[in-house]
Amino acid sequence: MRQSLLYGLLGLSMGLGFASALQAQPASPGPSRTQPPYNCRTREVWSPEKRAWCDRAQALQTATYVLPEVGPVQLTAGRHVTPDGWVTRTSGAIAFGDVDGDRAEEAVVVLRQARSGVTQDYLALMRWADGTWQNIDIQAIDPASQVQSVAIADRQVQITLNQPKQATQFFVVAEDKLVAQGAAVDPIDAPFSRERIDYAAVDLDELAEHATLTGSDPRAIALKALGMPIEEAEGRFEQIARFRAESSGRFVVYLTQLYLPDDSVRHTRYRIEFEPVDTARESRWRLTWAGRQQICQPGRGSQTWTVDFCQ
Repeated sequence: MRQSLLYGLLGLSMGLGFASALQAQPASPGPSRTQPPYNCRTREVWSPEKRAWCDRAQALQTATYVLPEVGPVQLTAGRHVTPDGWVTRTSGAIAFGDVDGDRAEEAVVVLRQARSGVTQDYLALMRWADGTWQNIDIQAIDPASQVQSVAIADRQVQITLNQPKQATQFFVVAEDKLVAQGAAVDPIDAPFSRERIDYAAVDLDELAEHATLTGSDPRAIALKALGMPIEEAEGRFEQIARFRAESSGRFVVYLTQLYLPDDSVRHTRYRIEFEPVDTARESRWRLTWAGRQQICQPGRGSQTWTVDFCQ
């Protein structure tokens, strides 16, 4: 419940699918009609506007996207294949615009992940920083639907789905997170804060006594340090680890533990920060900070995320 684009891929910022995006299209009605219908595969002398648009689109082909429950996926020519056969690629749906009111242009990209007939679309929010597109947030789309197009207008992201027929869904950006309009938010699903002040700091010296805080897999480090072993789980217990890359270069694991076998604490969640470790051999990360929030059992304290003790 919680849970790649050959050069010049895009003919429309709305993206009418992988094949049609390679061809110049007339402007479409609706919010994205001001987006230029550039065909980035033609060989004429490009205008400055077309050059700028196509350069931005090309850079998205090699960006890193952080998929929930999978982690960082580095695209090559708009595509990535895992050893177990999962193929992630850009679907052809893309738009540029200011979605958060900071007068800077963001990009929204639809990624499609597939294996053995199973397909999942993701909507990714991208921001240009330090000379590259950085993945700020990513949201899974209902697996029963696929995204046909995406547009940005009036600080909203609009996606058109193929199921139900031509259904439209809107998102806004709040605290660097894509939020579906009209969706009710369970306290469990409330966005993670990015501010350390909203968490109770975890003693890293204590963690280091039973876990290694440096390695190549941040998720594995986080679970070893703060996760609950499966053999200790009871009843409805769930444990979800999600990933986020931040513009500072920091990598964050958000670890949520639901329905704990505890008389006082019902749910806990952690913000676990990692910094890159310089090494010529492989990518390595060091756990540098962790913070905790909790929701209490009914009648034992706060029913929203808090740092206060439960009774």
